[in-house]
Amino acid sequence: MHQQPARSSPADDVLAFERMLMIRSTGGQTCRRAPRLTTSTIFGSANPPEISHTEPPITRTSAFSKLSHLTLLLLAFLLTSRITHAQRSDIESWTQLITTISLNKEWFTSLEVQPRLGNNISNLERLFIRPSLGYNINDKLAATLGYAWTPGFVNASYDEDFRNENRVWQALTYRHPLWGLDWQHRLRQEQRFIQHSPGTSHRSQYVLRASYAFPETPDRGLTGYGQLLVNQNSVARGPQGGFDRTRLFFGPFFVHGPVRYEVGYLGEYAHRFGDDSRVVHALMVSVNLGL
Repeated sequence: MHQQPARSSPADDVLAFERMLMIRSTGGQTCRRAPRLTTSTIFGSANPPEISHTEPPITRTSAFSKLSHLTLLLLAFLLTSRITHAQRSDIESWTQLITTISLNKEWFTSLEVQPRLGNNISNLERLFIRPSLGYNINDKLAATLGYAWTPGFVNASYDEDFRNENRVWQALTYRHPLWGLDWQHRLRQEQRFIQHSPGTSHRSQYVLRASYAFPETPDRGLTGYGQLLVNQNSVARGPQGGFDRTRLFFGPFFVHGPVRYEVGYLGEYAHRFGDDSRVVHALMVSVNLGL
């Protein structure tokens, strides 16, 4: 009787197939054997490694990259879509000086002084003197009540024209971390009393700010904010109801002791009194002292 050849195992078939491929690919020449294939690598092991479908976490770097891209898009929108509708534009310099004093754990007071130089930084356009009293509702939310004296020194044509204005305002500020950034939301309601304009002008504004601190040097980083202001009513010889202006700021910041410094570009598209509108390109410098 002829002995029947032994039936080959799946592993032997795999090895034979591997040798055939090696001979064909080298034209019959010998070569170094590739790493050995096993049945576990072909058909799966008894305990295959689990494949994680969890998306990678959002890092501070990716969050900063998204913030930068969003800011550039908003800036391009401000400077391209709005500038075509503006009747005039101006280069200005805004300097913001703020001192905040903590009275105790809950109460604080602040004073802001902000001169704005316009007409290509040649003369004083407007001055802000803004004192306030605030209350920390918790570690994230604060309420503020304040007054502002904001006289204007030129008209829409940048001719000398003093126009007095007083304001009373209320604000809510909410802070929280998200995506590796420090966020701040501010809602403010203003009641404006403008010289030569009968009645009270009511204006609402919303500010969204995000700051990114460098991991190696957390006292330095980048910050940016967008601001929208809307008039709630119309007054004669004054603001008209609806859209008032929008602003966008982006630049670096650094902290030294109790002082935070910010410097950067600020773009503004605004409707002023009547149908006049303009685009402002400003160098914004902010110094905030906390005591």
